[in-house]
Amino acid sequence: MKRTSAYLFTTDKLEHVDMDMVRRDARIKTLMQRAKELQQESETGKVLPYRKSYRVVVRGRLGKNNPNAHLYRQGGPLKRYSCQEIRHEHSQRFDVYLRTVYTYR
Repeated sequence: MKRTSAYLFTTDKLEHVDMDMVRRDARIKTLMQRAKELQQESETGKVLPYRKSYRVVVRGRLGKNNPNAHLYRQGGPLKRYSCQEIRHEHSQRFDVYLRTVYTYR
């Protein structure tokens, strides 16, 4: 079940073959977006208030029976109040997201 449209896939390794393709796609989409923005600015003569780019985000998941799970439980040294950021060295699986980033000028 996908909860966000930015989710792409889950992998067991950071060196997954699809990761290179996703990074290349993000780079190409960003370059195409910049070219589109430059063309629009030259046609209208107005500078856009933001720039749109794409970023690949990899989030770790603990998984089942992870020996490092005690670090992230209540009272553990890596437990966070607002959200959990699992370190890559403690993760068993990784979720890959393609995020849209707006940079305001």
